Amino acid sequence: MDAYFQDIEDHIVKELRATSERLLVAAAWFTNQRLAHELVALRRRYVDVEIVVDDNPANRKSSALQMLATANVSVSFIKNLATDQ
Repeated sequence: MDAYFQDIEDHIVKELRATSERLLVAAAWFTNQRLAHELVALRRRYVDVEIVVDDNPANRKSSALQMLATANVSVSFIKNLATDQ
């Protein structure tokens, strides 16, 4: 496994484009438009894409997540871990 500290987004895009069957994503926040476009492109190539994010205001308002849901990418919100004890 490699660790990247520069051009991280480019490395992620490279890995996404190499995906051929299924992609599972877990993130606290998802607001990156470029990555959302890449995930939509994967879905159009019939790759099974699922994303799980924290149920917080930033994610609920995220246009990137709205774009994914519109493109039939599975988006799931889990309870807001920052406020639940």
